Amino acid sequence: KYDVFGLELDFQREMWCFDYVNEPDAAEIMTQFVRDIAAIVEDAEKIHGHDMKLMIRLGSDVENNLIFGYDVATWAEERLIDAVVPSPHHIPIDSDIPVAEWVEAVGDEVAIFTGFDCQVMFDLPTSLKYVKGLAAGFMSQGADGLYFNNFYQISSSGPMIFPLSPDAVSEGDRTYVATCEYPIPIGGTSHNRLPLSLGGIGEEGLDTEVCMGVVREEEKIRVSVGYNLEDGVVPPMEITVNGISPVEVKESKIN
Repeated sequence: KYDVFGLELDFQREMWCFDYVNEPDAAEIMTQFVRDIAAIVEDAEKIHGHDMKLMIRLGSDVENNLIFGYDVATWAEERLIDAVVPSPHHIPIDSDIPVAEWVEAVGDEVAIFTGFDCQVMFDLPTSLKYVKGLAAGFMSQGADGLYFNNFYQISSSGPMIFPLSPDAVSEGDRTYVATCEYPIPIGGTSHNRLPLSLGGIGEEGLDTEVCMGVVREEEKIRVSVGYNLEDGVVPPMEITVNGISPVEVKESKIN
């Protein structure tokens, strides 16, 4: 009805559109819905005389989205959508959005914008360092841009972040945070996010992945590890980054 740049369908907040365990046709039902919306957009383009975009916001993981009923690969193959926004579900940021899997799923014709919220965890404001660190990792894996949610709030760091250019993302101080696991569907894939548990872990140890993007030769990396112990006994710990041991180790007691 109105002359707009396009539409956004936001499923990220509530992924449960179907009883996906007992509804075998969930993905086809949703795909037909997206076809119908794409047809409405196409009709509006003819009326208003210019291109309009259809963008869809989903959860972080391609395969988990498919279990919920969102077949993003088919949408891309049928040229139904112009952009996707992989975003964490019910936690503000996700340090492990598998951008490479999204690139493989949607190809070169669909833009990928990784999602951020204005709070990191436990009501801590998202700082410029957090955004730069996570963005550098996402962009280095092939993301086309960033999607900021709730950054209009007065208390947010939006005024610092909005002028940030892609070239400035991987420069200067950056913070990379391994975040909590977001809800996954029954039968879905769990990534190596926090909290990591020592229970039942053998000599192979534990690992979590944080993609840092480009790190320049003159830059230093500092790794901070905190832990929560029920019995108060500190386990033996050896930390490596990409298989390399740190140059210097400093320990401090955490109450």
